Amino acid sequence: MKKSELQKLIREEVRKTLKTPLLEDHFKKGDRVTPLVGPHKGVEHEVIAIVAGVDGKPENEVYNIRPLGLKPSEIKYKLGAAGATAAQLEKVNI
Repeated sequence: MKKSELQKLIREEVRKTLKTPLLEDHFKKGDRVTPLVGPHKGVEHEVIAIVAGVDGKPENEVYNIRPLGLKPSEIKYKLGAAGATAAQLEKVNI
């Protein structure tokens, strides 16, 4: 195997690894998380549902979250909840 072929294989593997979220990024229903983006970023939320991606892969899951500790009139989400990917969430340690 040539050096250039080996470098190309290594680059491809690194790209795959960086695109795949780590296992600890996966959440389950009832987990408390903090979104890193959106109108309520930094506010504690609860995972209320997990929606599988189109291809069914865990790295493409979308988590439905709802804010905790806010009055219904203070929630800026249209239906009271929002969707977020694992990369947009951070787990809250209780």
